[in-house]
Amino acid sequence: QFNDAWEVIAQGIWNVLHKNLLDVLPGDLYRRVYNIILHKNGDKLYQGVRDIITQHLEAVARDQIAPALGVGARTGRTKAGSIRGASSDGGAAFLNILKKAWEDYLTAIRLVGDILLYMVCGFFIPFADCLLLFINCPSNRNAISPLLGSFANVPKVYQLGLDLFRDTVVRSPRFPVQQHLHQIMLEQIQKEREGKIIDRGAIKSAVGMLLALTDVSQNNSLYVVDFEEHYLKTSAAFYKVESQMLLANCDSAEYMEKVQKRLNEEQERTRQYLPETTEPKIRNIIQVEMITNHGKTMEVIEYFG
Repeated sequence: QFNDAWEVIAQGIWNVLHKNLLDVLPGDLYRRVYNIILHKNGDKLYQGVRDIITQHLEAVARDQIAPALGVGARTGRTKAGSIRGASSDGGAAFLNILKKAWEDYLTAIRLVGDILLYMVCGFFIPFADCLLLFINCPSNRNAISPLLGSFANVPKVYQLGLDLFRDTVVRSPRFPVQQHLHQIMLEQIQKEREGKIIDRGAIKSAVGMLLALTDVSQNNSLYVVDFEEHYLKTSAAFYKVESQMLLANCDSAEYMEKVQKRLNEEQERTRQYLPETTEPKIRNIIQVEMITNHGKTMEVIEYFG
């Protein structure tokens, strides 16, 4: 009975993930999910959902993301010079491919979560109730323990989807997606600092994705854990070099005008596509690398009041 119901549910989830929504019958899927929960097969259903989403994301990484990386879909190895070439010539294209894959997936996983509403209501919430009863009334331990099984810490469907995207696509064990993504983002920001036009929407989507995905061990977003430190380090190196060049060619007044211009640009950059928490950090870097490290001359003191 489970296998028959699961076959229909799996096909429905596959259709949602592949945007074949005309072939999805929500009412029928709700009923089948409910019956599976009713017959205490929620653990099998959960694992099946996890497996089919993982398979879909493996295909996304292999068929959509890997070609933009210039890597072999079978080996996962990067072709010689391909990351540099791709990031220099096709960085925006890569970001837009990732943006589309991410946005399509978010839409799909929300719909999958709606289809599996009964899994949330019928499987996870009763478990939470049992756990609460277990804590408040230890004498019920023997009666409740068999109900707990191995699902004390399983995430709900939407969070499960985010976790799988993190592990299967962004931190793919087969393809250097994360390395490539960080490099492209840093290079695009560098281009903008040099006065070139970039696709801010693509950068904003990538930042939003990294903010939405969590590193459980660090209890923080992938933006903070994996990207922000690289961004701040490369920014410090950039402004250290720029300060030396400007000091060699500008008087104090001109120099401080350049510093203020950079501060304004970084503030605008944060407003456009970076989280607010980054702005004071990058502002501090500019002040340290372009002002503090070069001494507080009278002109600098007068400029800042």
